[in-house]
Amino acid sequence: MGLSLAAALTGELTPVLVVLVAFVAFKVIVLLWYVFRYHGLQGPVLRWREFVDQIMYAAPFGAAGALYGLRTQSDQWVAASLFPLGMFAAFSIAAVLGPLMNLFRQSVNYAFLPIMSRRHAEGDILSMLQLNSRGNVMVGAIVFPLFYFAFVFAEDLITLVYTVNYVAAVPVVRVYIIGIAALVIELSSLTLLLRQAGFVTMVNTVGLVLAVALNWYAATTIGLAGAALGTVVVMGIDRIVTLWRISRLTGVPISKLQDWKTLLLLALFAAGASLLAWAVKVFYFAHSGPLIRVVAGAAAVASSYVAVTVLSGTGRTWLAAVRTQKHGM
Repeated sequence: MGLSLAAALTGELTPVLVVLVAFVAFKVIVLLWYVFRYHGLQGPVLRWREFVDQIMYAAPFGAAGALYGLRTQSDQWVAASLFPLGMFAAFSIAAVLGPLMNLFRQSVNYAFLPIMSRRHAEGDILSMLQLNSRGNVMVGAIVFPLFYFAFVFAEDLITLVYTVNYVAAVPVVRVYIIGIAALVIELSSLTLLLRQAGFVTMVNTVGLVLAVALNWYAATTIGLAGAALGTVVVMGIDRIVTLWRISRLTGVPISKLQDWKTLLLLALFAAGASLLAWAVKVFYFAHSGPLIRVVAGAAAVASSYVAVTVLSGTGRTWLAAVRTQKHGM
């Protein structure tokens, strides 16, 4: 918020950088206070063996994360290289879906990862896997209706937010949503706890090359939406390969790693609610403005999705996941 205020009030880069440095300094002060308060500042300052172990543990994950970031940006490189500036601007609109997904994903990760780490340290691998599965159900319960709604109402949402000049982004958004749905199955916390940095780095390296090649080919063959196709395909391959690896390491079949039944039901309920909202738009609000159609559609999705989830009993699984997280804390 401070960065936004500095930018809005001054319109210059220097004040924004000053605020950013001040924020970093504040975080360092808080960290030093925590160390002093709970651990003291007496020596030893550094244990080389533990330090090297942590570097060996964390550095490959840092490299893997950098490769993953490059992989997810590869479609924009392709779009910028092959299409005019106006079409690239429309293409880049779809990129807002990634941070939205991360908002939900990281919120759950921050809550579940400490408990999962504790279970792993205790040798309770099955409990660790169950926590990951329940966290994914929690995310799916929220993300599925939001993203399927965005799939059906992509044209209205883009027109409302970005104006009609950017409707070329509609097919790109829809392609992205298909891929992002796979990201509901979060596995990075498991690969982190299982020390699979080398494996993740290899997957992201191969995935980067494959994504660029597929994006380029699909873009030249299909058009603008094709520039995102390779990224989406690699997202699915990534999940399949990683599930296989985790299954081999833990001895748990892939069919037991996630609550596939609940995830599938939530996805079907969300898809059905979104189709119902689309029908409401077509039959009752076809001649209304985009704002009215979006509001009416959102109301239809929310009411029907909640109703069918509660009546089917699927909501109990979601609530059980929440209660498990609270008790684990």
